[in-house]
Formats: sequence, C-alpha cells, structure tokens
Amino acid sequence: MFLIIVARERELQNSIRNDTMWVIHQFDRETRELAHVVELARAAKALGDPRTLKSPTPEEASLRYDILYSRLPHLEEANLS
Repeated sequence: MFLIIVARERELQNSIRNDTMWVIHQFDRETRELAHVVELARAAKALGDPRTLKSPTPEEASLRYDILYSRLPHLEEANLS
C-alpha cells in the first residue's frame, strides 16, 4: 500500500511540475508575441512608409496584451518551488 501511495505522489508531483512548465512557457511565448508586435509598430513608425513595413493595428497589440494579462493568474497560481 505504501508503494502505491508513493507512486501516486510522484505522479502528482510530475503533473504539477508539467503544468507549471506549461504556464511558464505560455507566459514567455505571449511576452515575446507582445514584444514582437510593439517592435513592428516602432519600426513601421520609424520608417514612415506603410508600404515598407505594415504597422500592427491597435487591436492586434491590445489582443496580445489581453492574452498576456490573462496568463497572469495562472502564473501566480503556479507552484514555482
């Protein structure tokens, strides 16, 4: 019985670790997406010619921010220890 309990505890710990890694990965991914949109907007503004580089719309930037912000509660709940 003890070995079964230990095995299940290990499975649970692995599951928690995998969930935490997924949350961190998703947060990192969305951070990079938002940074990319911001850099595109800055580059397009610096060039000044919309034919050279299409600037992202405010809606695109807002969407990236909203997705990133929606990841925060999951990151705060993640067991990082």
